[in-house]
Amino acid sequence: MKSIPSLGHHNYSSDQNLLKRLAFAQYCRPQIDLLKQIVRLLGITKGQAEKKLIDVGCGNGQNLVQIRANGFSGELFGVDIAEGILKIAQKSNRAKKTRIHFSVGDALALEFPDNVF
Repeated sequence: MKSIPSLGHHNYSSDQNLLKRLAFAQYCRPQIDLLKQIVRLLGITKGQAEKKLIDVGCGNGQNLVQIRANGFSGELFGVDIAEGILKIAQKSNRAKKTRIHFSVGDALALEFPDNVF
C-alpha cells in the first residue's frame, strides 16, 4: 500500500497532482448523509419548540446549525471541551442568528440536570 505524502505546496504543482487529490477526496467522502441519519434516528421534525437537544462534542456546531435549518425550533445546546473551536461556533451562531447555546464542558461532567435532553 502506498503511503500518502504529507500535504505541501508540491502537491499543487501540477494538474495531475490536483486531479489525484480530487479523486482521493471523492473516494474518501462518506457514503451516507450523517446529519440526515441523526435527524431520522432522533425523530427531529419541524417545530418541536418544547424539545431540547444537546450535541456533546459539537466542534464548530455545524450539525446543530443544520438541525436548526431543517426546521427544529426547540432549544439547541452545543458543548465541547475545546474552547478554541467553540469560539468559531459562537461567532458563526451570532452571524447566522441560529439561537444555539454553546458552552465549554467535559462530556464526563456535564453541568446540566438529569433528563433535560
